[in-house]
Amino acid sequence: MKKYILNLIICTLFFSTGLLGQKLNHVLGEVIVEVANDKGLQALLYDVENENNYKSPIQARQLLKEPMNVWVLSINPYLDNEIDFYNSIGRNKHTLLIQKNHIGNLRNTPNDPKFVDQWQYINTGQSGGIMGADIDMELAWDYTTGGLTTDGDSIVICVIDDGLLNDHEDIRPNLWSNRLEIPNNGIDDDGNGYIDDFQGWHAYKDNDDIYDNNNHGIQVAGVVGARGNNGIGVAGVNWNVKIMVVVGGAQNGEASALASYAYPYQMRKIYNETNGEKGAFVVATNASWGVDFGQAEDSPIWCSFYDELGRVGILNFAATINSSVDVDIQGDMPTSCSSNYLVAVTNMDHNDGKVSGAGYGLRSIDIGSFGVGTYTVRGSAYGTFGGTSAATPHVAGVAALLYSADCPSFISKAKSNPGQAALSIKDFILYGADANPALLGLTTTGGRLNAHKAVLNLLETCDDCSNAYGAEINNVSDVRGEMSWLDNGNVGEVILRYKSTEESTWTEVTDIAMPYEINDLTPCTSYEYQTKVNCADVNDSYSYSRVFKTDGCCDIPENIIVIVENEVAVINWDGVLAATNFVVEYKNIDSDTWIVVDLDEQNNFEIDNILDCQFYEMRVKTQCAASNNESPYSKTLIISGNCGACTLPYCEFSNKNISDEWIESVEIEGVFSNVSGVNIDGYGNYLGAFDINLITGSEYQIKLTPGYESTSFNEFFSAYIDYNHDGQFSDEEEIYADMSATQDSVSGMFVVPAGAPPGITRLRVVMRFMESSGPCDVAGFEYGETEDYCVNLISNLDCPLDYSADITSKTTGLIVYDIPEDDRIEAYILQYRILGNQDFITVQQETNVIAIVGLEECTTYEYRTAIVCNGVELAYTSIKEVKTKCESSTSDIDKQNQLGLSPNPSTGLVSIINRQNLQINEISIFSIEGQNMFSKKLNNNESNIAFDFSNLANGVYVIKLRIADSEIVTKWVKI
Repeated sequence: MKKYILNLIICTLFFSTGLLGQKLNHVLGEVIVEVANDKGLQALLYDVENENNYKSPIQARQLLKEPMNVWVLSINPYLDNEIDFYNSIGRNKHTLLIQKNHIGNLRNTPNDPKFVDQWQYINTGQSGGIMGADIDMELAWDYTTGGLTTDGDSIVICVIDDGLLNDHEDIRPNLWSNRLEIPNNGIDDDGNGYIDDFQGWHAYKDNDDIYDNNNHGIQVAGVVGARGNNGIGVAGVNWNVKIMVVVGGAQNGEASALASYAYPYQMRKIYNETNGEKGAFVVATNASWGVDFGQAEDSPIWCSFYDELGRVGILNFAATINSSVDVDIQGDMPTSCSSNYLVAVTNMDHNDGKVSGAGYGLRSIDIGSFGVGTYTVRGSAYGTFGGTSAATPHVAGVAALLYSADCPSFISKAKSNPGQAALSIKDFILYGADANPALLGLTTTGGRLNAHKAVLNLLETCDDCSNAYGAEINNVSDVRGEMSWLDNGNVGEVILRYKSTEESTWTEVTDIAMPYEINDLTPCTSYEYQTKVNCADVNDSYSYSRVFKTDGCCDIPENIIVIVENEVAVINWDGVLAATNFVVEYKNIDSDTWIVVDLDEQNNFEIDNILDCQFYEMRVKTQCAASNNESPYSKTLIISGNCGACTLPYCEFSNKNISDEWIESVEIEGVFSNVSGVNIDGYGNYLGAFDINLITGSEYQIKLTPGYESTSFNEFFSAYIDYNHDGQFSDEEEIYADMSATQDSVSGMFVVPAGAPPGITRLRVVMRFMESSGPCDVAGFEYGETEDYCVNLISNLDCPLDYSADITSKTTGLIVYDIPEDDRIEAYILQYRILGNQDFITVQQETNVIAIVGLEECTTYEYRTAIVCNGVELAYTSIKEVKTKCESSTSDIDKQNQLGLSPNPSTGLVSIINRQNLQINEISIFSIEGQNMFSKKLNNNESNIAFDFSNLANGVYVIKLRIADSEIVTKWVKI
């Protein structure tokens, strides 16, 4: 392909009004041509007219006769294709030189009074910096100042930040509003899924209150698009642009970051689908915030969302950490994400040096831009801004500016292939970066933003030799990939080179055509690739590196789907290309033993006999023979048959940070206790793991305890039971909520409503750091944990409510408990332990009088009781204390010496020897386990009283004699 070089300098100055400040770089339909003589011109016109079937006649006027024969040739650009016209003339043998009739301008600077302070645009040393350390903004403005595309689309850039401080005079004219939404009518008028989103969106409040009385967001908006040339304040990178404001970010958690990006995504997607009738032509987002030291591998959903935004045409810009950190090693979110649709920016100063306190990374950080000390809107007035927060919107603003440049073919591509257009915008900016020694080896480009060069790169795509902008590798398998780029017919000879990121030798391929297939790649390998183009004798340098990874890794199985029908769990997951086989493990949740099944490349499995309210755990991993490797297990899934409301699809939670605090234990006194400790991802699934039976109309105490890694933090707790079994937790179903933060255990009483429907339902416990709790995931819930349990609500109509024990007697070694007798009770249960011990000792029997013998004297014990009714063990009563008698008094010893058993041991007949004729009021005999075997009230002071216990089994028994206000206890052995 020929590349024609202009040696002629045209001194005539042309002016064009453009659209809302948008400047054409040439007169439409006109070319300037040098020919040898007038005869050569006539031959040229004859050839061109016969070669093409133009709808408009070719107009010719002579511009110069001496020293060169120069003519201006023109057609009607609205009837005929000016690019074809230019190319037809350019390749004709009678043409010596050719060029477009470029428009020149006086250097375009705005009349804003504080523009002189914006050294980042034109640096004359006014701030003490180096002259020329700027982004050549006035040169870019010679071509366009923003506003509309050549198709008349209103260009929108989304600022995701903390909102605007007020209705600023220099921001208000450029604020975007949703023209199809009627404000404050409570209706989603445009059908985009958001109600009353007229001004934008507040991701935390779920409304359009963008005036959130903060200072950071308005400074970012000022850099991107303070109205320029209006005689007020300052100018933004775009004099005219529409700024969509979304109040959000990751300050309240990663979920809120996703919610923030969801709004511009939805608006651009609708715009694409309706050909501009609805939505907004959002071309870029700006995030001057992030998570210090965040790791991309820990946030796969967040990182992959940038790919989704890119596919609809949105390029995303993010500020890196304000600290001297190698992001490649130490991490930062989102700038460590590897998405091609993300541009990560670091901070430069007015001396054209990288700010020491700014992140870097040869793989992660793309470009530098001026941030520290830059001048823009500040609060309700004007002032300096700083940090990577200020650097990033300069780059994002240039991205929006590019869409207003005069290149109709690019806008056409932006409509037909918005993702490729977004990648091309990235290339226009990064290819145009000024090489900077302070950034060499620290960023992917080694360069700093130059707005003018970025504009020229875009306009080049409408010239006769364009670079391969927007090059990307798609349709990647284990051994091949397919490369494509933005092609409007003007791309020069494309040269590609690629290599493994672990190697130093490049493979170079020349003169490739699109799409180009790269073969013979290594599975599960990261590759970097670069492109350049040749035009005639001009050989461009290679682009910055981009990275792709081949398939064929031994990946963890993904998208596991479980469907349970007719007691069979059918499990499917995505296939893994490198898989030789999969290994499935499953077990009943109450079991410690996994059942292991090997599957030969089969990515599905069935588990039989899934019974109602039986819960199972299941996980799967990949094994790959070729690499002799296997993946880790997938996340463990809980599988269950139908189990009432407990298995309904309740609101779910995103991953939480449990590095510093978690729910250590949950206890409903007398019912169950679970010391859970840390749960992966901040969610404890204990469905079916405990038998939790609650009686309607009964009162219970719940105790919730936090756990900490080291430092104790302020936590908020709440707990809910879905009493009406509808799959949601209402305010009336809140059984506990602390109203203030605490660092300690909390407890509270709750009553199960008497009218609650019986059956199994869900219990949920939530602990959040410094955030008032609720039953579902909300913006800001980042630190803490959630746990779910199944509870069985049982009607109290057929069971007694009072089964607390009375103590009828106690001695140094024995305590007798009397539980109210009731024909509806099937069994009586007593638990006791020494105060301070962890575990209870349980005694269960069919009679209501329970004697515990062999106790330590003068010792405090804790005890509680329960019953079995209708086959269900009901909740234990609250814990009470009792103390055994201390060492016997002299009078008790005397009484014990006056009484005796004879014979002892015996075969059944035993006599009470009453030496002093003491008044014996009652006799009881107990098994050594404490079961009452015999009791009889007496009124006897005879010297010898006989009893026949032949019906008792052989063994050791305890006989208790009540004498006046004291008791005598002695052992008797039956043989």
